[in-house]
Amino acid sequence: MPETIGKELTWVDFSDFTPGIISQSNYAYTFNDSPVPAKQTGAAQVAGTFGCIALPNGGLGPLPGIAKTVPTGRSLPAGTATAYINGAFVYGPIGTSDEIVYGLEYADTSNNRYFHLVSYMNESSTTTDISAIGPSASSQNLGIFPITGGLTRVNPTTPTDPGQPCLALAYTFFDNAGPTNFNWLYPSPASAGAVSLYTFSPSYAGNCLTHQNRVVILTLTQYPWIGTIGGQNTFIESNESFNYTDPPNSNDMGAQGAVFVQEHPFGAGAWGSISAGELFLVKNSGGAYVISGDLNFPTVTYLGGVTPTYDLLQYAAQTTAGFVYASQGNGVWLWNGSSQSQKISENLNDDFFDINSASNPIQFSAAEWGSWICMTNGWVMDTSTGGWWRLTNPGFPPMYYGIGCFGTSMWAVAAYVPNAAAPALAQYSFATPETTYSWMSYPIPASRDQNIACERLAVRAQGLGTVTVTLTGINASTSVSSQTFTFDSNSQPQIINSSVGGGGGSFLAQDVTVTIVSTAASTEPAPIVYSVSVGYVPSSPASPG
Repeated sequence: MPETIGKELTWVDFSDFTPGIISQSNYAYTFNDSPVPAKQTGAAQVAGTFGCIALPNGGLGPLPGIAKTVPTGRSLPAGTATAYINGAFVYGPIGTSDEIVYGLEYADTSNNRYFHLVSYMNESSTTTDISAIGPSASSQNLGIFPITGGLTRVNPTTPTDPGQPCLALAYTFFDNAGPTNFNWLYPSPASAGAVSLYTFSPSYAGNCLTHQNRVVILTLTQYPWIGTIGGQNTFIESNESFNYTDPPNSNDMGAQGAVFVQEHPFGAGAWGSISAGELFLVKNSGGAYVISGDLNFPTVTYLGGVTPTYDLLQYAAQTTAGFVYASQGNGVWLWNGSSQSQKISENLNDDFFDINSASNPIQFSAAEWGSWICMTNGWVMDTSTGGWWRLTNPGFPPMYYGIGCFGTSMWAVAAYVPNAAAPALAQYSFATPETTYSWMSYPIPASRDQNIACERLAVRAQGLGTVTVTLTGINASTSVSSQTFTFDSNSQPQIINSSVGGGGGSFLAQDVTVTIVSTAASTEPAPIVYSVSVGYVPSSPASPG
């Protein structure tokens, strides 16, 4: 034990948690989350932080927890390794709750391909196939095509009158016979009271969006290029050819083939209807552009200073802060109407949203939930502080997000499922706060170049449950030192002091990190932690190297 009796303790306080998670340690395309010295004491490491967020008036509290999970319920053939969810849409109220529509695509051991367009009705907890295709011979690795779309109205008989609300979708099914294109309306305007689909004719391969009461297909077009790769002719593929319903509010799909920006002809990876008169598209390379006015007589503004998506197809989000989208290998960006976009993920690795699902055609999704922007892989950005946090993993890496119809819940949808019983959907709710959460600091600044002897802990918290504080370091006198504190008041904060380890000892180590785990006593929310203070004395210089 170090000789520290009689020495005055120095205290480090963890009370301002607003910096959130810091993980920017990737350089030259290395992929690790090794601890890096944080500029602020309250910065958290990604490895040990989940289920919590800095509270507006101070302290660390639980994020919304998982209210329910839902499997696909679709019977997958024996030997199916993975079923990919290639698109998902959340909306409502349908009745008194939400509907989630998603695509499920997979192949069996005989190389037969299957596709389901699935509806889950939360009010009745029922899962239904809207459409099912296959088994269909698919001996080649033909890839999986995304489902893209949006909500709109369509009146097939009188387009000048309000139409039937419906979900417009675009999807292409590949098998040995070649691609089959589907541009759908769900439900069919002519059969809106039943599970039904209307298929546009013609239907194009491409990506669907809705704008100005029109269904727009960003149609995929291949342009021959020079040379061959693997015996195949090379080409440029672009989705910048616009075909759309005309007149608006109708089901008459046109063949306009309009291309609005000729430069950098490599397609768009993100788009959003900013207002009734403006459509914003971010190119895969070479900036972005805004289409203003009617699509038949548009004004087009090219924005070369906007960071491109670099071939990352995604579900971007229009938020109160601006248009949020991702750039492959380059983080998450915000565009709010200027000639440039602003990076908002400076504190995180540029690939932080990657869930390593190369077969899934959609690689990023975002949705605004109050003052938070929720993103692929369980990430949450608090727009009021700029801090980044992580939701508790629901049993799968979340790919898609959608906000419940009353704003008190959010749905997360998986990128893939390994079997029919595995969860595909998870509902997070303010009504079910997390019952446990964890927060992990970076090394205490004073311990970065010397050993320190941690002797006292003081925890200020409020709630019913326990708060466990664990000290971890290198060259430590013991591997870890852990102390659990019990709190029993919901009405006011309590403060508890203790010697480290609870027995009058100390913890001698270099690079000391602090992990806080808050756990509810029962179904209560996990206690709020206002501060954790560590009292220590310097002991000896750390050995160099």
